[in-house]
Amino acid sequence: MNNRPQLSIVTITKNNHDGLIATYQSLCNQSGLEDCEWIIVDGKSTDKTTDAFPELQRIIPNTTIISEPDQGIYDAMNKGLKIANGAYILWLNAGDQMADDSIVSTLLETLKHQPDFIYGDAYTALSDDGFALKKARQPKTKFYGMFAYHQTMVFRKELIANTLYDPNYVVSGDYAFVLEFLKKANNIIYYDSPMIIFEHNGISERRGLKGRNENFKARHDILDMPLYQNIGIWLLNTISWTIRQTLPKLYKALRYS
Repeated sequence: MNNRPQLSIVTITKNNHDGLIATYQSLCNQSGLEDCEWIIVDGKSTDKTTDAFPELQRIIPNTTIISEPDQGIYDAMNKGLKIANGAYILWLNAGDQMADDSIVSTLLETLKHQPDFIYGDAYTALSDDGFALKKARQPKTKFYGMFAYHQTMVFRKELIANTLYDPNYVVSGDYAFVLEFLKKANNIIYYDSPMIIFEHNGISERRGLKGRNENFKARHDILDMPLYQNIGIWLLNTISWTIRQTLPKLYKALRYS
């Protein structure tokens, strides 16, 4: 491996031992890890998570673990971002898994084209133990909300520069970060294959109203969106959320493949 890894895979976790092990096992099956580093940022877990650390460091080369209290998920993500040495950053949180064994090696090949940003599709682990394919929208639809899962986005580190996740956001810090980053990204590549299996029931799914309100703020502050347009999008998002909660089968048919 060169002195600098091509890809930093950063995993945020707290009290999710089983999820972290699932992520670890997914990474173990990947080829190309010698050109990567794995950074685990643990929020001082009180379950069995810390007991697994020696084994995680033994199997996967170039693994760094931080375990200390934090001020929330975006504070933890900033810690990982600050110590990441890779030319590119990929977030893979505890419980998330690679969609197949070739994802890392294929991403590394794609990175040879020196993109600014990569995004792709994901399988979602549904509450009924099934899986569904969620296709990414194009980045030009960013005004509506996250057009792909954050864990299917690869960021060029030098373009991140001093940009950090804003801890004032509780739910939508990733959305605000992506909006800021895309102002600097020109060479954008769509990864035309499912990239990850996303763990169901994240904070954005549990706190829908908070997320919609924070997205409203991000569109105002970062995109300078006119108020009438921002309100219209907020209403559309609210309708979508209502359908998702009250008519899940209809939402699944509309949004998943």
